[in-house]
Amino acid sequence: NEDTTNTDKTFKTDSANYAYIVTEDVGSTVGNLTIQGVAENEDGERIASTVDFDGHNGFDLNNGTGTAANDASVTLKDVTIKNAAYIAKSDSEDSVINIDGAILFGSNGDGIETSGKVNITGASDIKDKITLTSDNASINVNDTKDTKISSTLSGTGAFNINNSVLTLEKEAKVENLNTTLNNSTLNLKDENSISGVNAAFNGSNTLNIMNKNVGALSLGNVNLNGTLKMMVDADLANKRMDTLSATSAQISRGSKINVEKINLLSPTKAKKLSILFTDNKDLAKIVNYKGDKEIAYSPIYKYKTAYEVKNDMGYFTFGRSSKHPDFNPAVLASPVMAQAGMMANMSATMNYAFEHLDGFTKIRSKDRFAIMNANKYAMGSTDFNNNNMSLDELYENKGAWVIPYASFENIHLKNGPRVDANSYGTFTGFDTDFKQLSHGWNTVFTGYLAYNGAHLSYQGVSTLMNGGMMGATQTWYKGNFWTALTATAGASVAETDTMYGHEDYASILAGIGSKTGYNFELADGKFIIQPMWFMNYSFIKTFDYTNAAGVRIDSDPLHTIQLNPNIRFIGNFKNGWQPYASVGMVWNLMNETHVVASGAKLPEMSVKPYVEYGAGVQKSFGERFTGYLQAMLRNGGRNGIALSGGFRWALGRAGGSSQKVTYRSHRVVRSNYQNTTVPKKKVLKQLSDSQKARLVMSH
Repeated sequence: NEDTTNTDKTFKTDSANYAYIVTEDVGSTVGNLTIQGVAENEDGERIASTVDFDGHNGFDLNNGTGTAANDASVTLKDVTIKNAAYIAKSDSEDSVINIDGAILFGSNGDGIETSGKVNITGASDIKDKITLTSDNASINVNDTKDTKISSTLSGTGAFNINNSVLTLEKEAKVENLNTTLNNSTLNLKDENSISGVNAAFNGSNTLNIMNKNVGALSLGNVNLNGTLKMMVDADLANKRMDTLSATSAQISRGSKINVEKINLLSPTKAKKLSILFTDNKDLAKIVNYKGDKEIAYSPIYKYKTAYEVKNDMGYFTFGRSSKHPDFNPAVLASPVMAQAGMMANMSATMNYAFEHLDGFTKIRSKDRFAIMNANKYAMGSTDFNNNNMSLDELYENKGAWVIPYASFENIHLKNGPRVDANSYGTFTGFDTDFKQLSHGWNTVFTGYLAYNGAHLSYQGVSTLMNGGMMGATQTWYKGNFWTALTATAGASVAETDTMYGHEDYASILAGIGSKTGYNFELADGKFIIQPMWFMNYSFIKTFDYTNAAGVRIDSDPLHTIQLNPNIRFIGNFKNGWQPYASVGMVWNLMNETHVVASGAKLPEMSVKPYVEYGAGVQKSFGERFTGYLQAMLRNGGRNGIALSGGFRWALGRAGGSSQKVTYRSHRVVRSNYQNTTVPKKKVLKQLSDSQKARLVMSH
């Protein structure tokens, strides 16, 4: 600063983590002085370099002689200024103080006093007062989207906001400065921040006084040249809202005030309510309400809203009923999630839990008989020509499986909104070998784990759900009849984003299900008609929580009994191909949500009945593997498509190098649900454990 021959001087700091200490008064500033810091530290956090004045005076732009002294400027770029007796002073109207992405810490005594210009750009944070000491002085916020002021701006000059987004914090106060907005947005945390000032609005501007408090914005002379958008608060319970008034108003042709949003802080029991917005007759004439479909939202209800002029004053009217459309979508997140998310995934869990049954019952009865009896009988150790046969243990019925699934649908909830729902997940499980029971029954046990997820969206509300389930299934077979039971339990967490912000909540789930059916075979099992009866009970409990709007959400458990009769048509073709088609109807009994929001009972939502139909194909690959692909369409209460695929591999060890062992036109039975050929007559005997082989016994 002592170098008066160099008019452009820059002091650069090295790191955002360093603090630089001023050891004496800076003194006179001649020419253009820049203090430039580092905006981010090594971790990418925006912590501007610090310059600590340690109680000393800052930049003096009024001393010295000559043009260079009178035209002096100082630029504070990406630095935090603290502990100065004052930051800068100037008596010259030609002096300039630039604040570019800097932080004025709020500990700087007299702050800035100038007869010149203060230009604010970048992501600046002004916590020290700025005083203008000349009618020609000005504070200019230029081309910035993230500037905050929380101090007093005062004097006799101008306050200009140009192509910027500026927030005046609650502590901010603009006193006596003629304030102009040019194509900008001004966010007020307190309406009193600009009370009494003369204000001009040129072009397209936004004045946001929606700060969760009701206040009065009282301006001096107002000059409106263009469109002014406003966002305001209203307290319906106390019949109050933010108001706009002015000493006088000059309005150019075609100018208007559009109230874009009214944030309702409280509800009203009145069927219709009228609240004063402006008492200035010139302003009252040009106000319009432009809210979403003429609706205003409280944390619980939504209200039909309109604007009207009475006796030269402007009023907003609010009305509602107790029907579903009059609830704020944000408060319905919990019951919507329970029905369109949790209940949908519970239905999927119950369906895919019967993996063994769904795969095994697609094959012919004689093949199922052979597989179930493979460990009990085998052919003798010699054939009819007394040729010795090698008997090795082949694959068991036991196996592991994986089923990924996804559905893409919209769900029209009764007494609720239309929800766009994408559900997805993966099941993995293990089947035991068959266990023989008395009277011709055989049984298989299945254990499984599942991941379930969903994304739900409706009317501006978005929910992401993730959870897990575990369960067990027992399946019984006798001839062409079969039945199975499953039990499952798990938990899920949900994240919802609404107009009020982000909220998290959790749920637990449990259920039992049953599937029963019979196979009618045609053409020696080449075609199968399979009627089935599927039913389940689900329990879903969402834990109580407080949502982002501060509303307490209390949810009773959701109980649902689901009935699903359906019929499947199956073909058994060459090379293991098994195409099939099915159709069924789904009813949900009970199935009503019971949720209370801060004492207000929300609509009892449920899923309407729907039809489900589609097709798939199952195929065996070699001795071990079976796969399937399936697509099911839904119409009615649920509309969309559900896709799934499966892959199962049998466990055990191979019996020799060849996958087939053939003697006199008979073939070893495969545990992978393939078609087999069965010999007409063979001599059978009980084998020792070491001689077991999967061969077919003739009926």
